[in-house]
Amino acid sequence: MDERDIEMLLALEKAKSITYAAELLFINQSSLSKRLHALEEQLAQPLVIRSNAGILFTPAGLAALAAAHQIRRITQNLHASLSDPKAPLHGNLVIGCSLDFAQFELASILSRFHAAYPNIALTINTGYSRHVYQRVLADEYDLGIVRGDFYGSLTKTNIASDTVYLINQRPLMLADLAHQAFISRRSDVNFQNAMQRWLSEHQLDTSDQTILSVDNLASCVEFVAAGLGWALAPGLALRHFTGFKQPLTLDGQPFTRNTYLVQKAPS
Repeated sequence: MDERDIEMLLALEKAKSITYAAELLFINQSSLSKRLHALEEQLAQPLVIRSNAGILFTPAGLAALAAAHQIRRITQNLHASLSDPKAPLHGNLVIGCSLDFAQFELASILSRFHAAYPNIALTINTGYSRHVYQRVLADEYDLGIVRGDFYGSLTKTNIASDTVYLINQRPLMLADLAHQAFISRRSDVNFQNAMQRWLSEHQLDTSDQTILSVDNLASCVEFVAAGLGWALAPGLALRHFTGFKQPLTLDGQPFTRNTYLVQKAPS
């Protein structure tokens, strides 16, 4: 149903007659009848019933008429917004976000965003960063917030960088790690590889030390705080952690975890 169909339906509603509706549209009756017939074929439903007293809309016609009114209203609102540079932004924004960032940081950011743009509706989907990145590529999300470095066609902006720490309930020397219980956690492949590189740098094989394997960062930190073992964790999750934490280096540089805002480049 295009703009001409919408004008036709609104004219038929107003005129209650094909003849008078054609006059309102400045076309002849035959042209209007052909347009109406084409729309009925497209929708596979009769839209009006003709009688000596004029026309009546069928149930399908009433549904099409309601849609025409809705489209007209949306179009008018859009034109009004575009013509007024001071009009508040409206719309829907679908965001994908890393699980860890969503849990520890996203709420405060969304609170500020909502205060600045109260008329924008937000849909937030959380998941592993690689899945978020893929869904932005597939146009399923408007924006993505991912942890770690991904390489592809999306544009990215670094919005946070936090240090990775060795954490334990009590002070712990690096030399003692090989004899202490280790808590591992599932993360994105990039960070898993970085943690493995750090362990290899310090000649640590944690396969026999692992007493817990968890699937989320918050639980990992809580288990460390309870004295169940040591772990590697980004500062993002340590705001309320009161145990021992030591900033780490990797390849001679500070061991950090970056967070990026990713989106498709404007076409």
